[in-house]
Amino acid sequence: MKNVMTLAASILAPVALSACSSSFLPSAEQLKLKEFRENIAALDDDYMSGKDLPSAPTEIRSAAEWDAAARDMEALGANFEVPETDDPMTDAEFQREFDRLQAAVLEYRKDDPQ
Repeated sequence: MKNVMTLAASILAPVALSACSSSFLPSAEQLKLKEFRENIAALDDDYMSGKDLPSAPTEIRSAAEWDAAARDMEALGANFEVPETDDPMTDAEFQREFDRLQAAVLEYRKDDPQ
């Protein structure tokens, strides 16, 4: 078994490394292309240059502002009331709907590249 693993590794290693060499990497020459220069010129120039950026963030909330915002969020939660419905779900119906929606989320996540 050890010989088989050694043989497999010795065959698969060059194959894996050759796949890396076939990857496309843009060359520095592409930066000189006319289309690239036109795209750069068309960019929005409202951004600050690197030398104008502050060394640290300047728009940071104070602790008192964070506390006030947290109290506002807590007040929203405290005022929440469950709406009345004419036809409420039973526990079994709720569980079935929950399971259906959870399955839909898991199915959606399969397509997520992250």
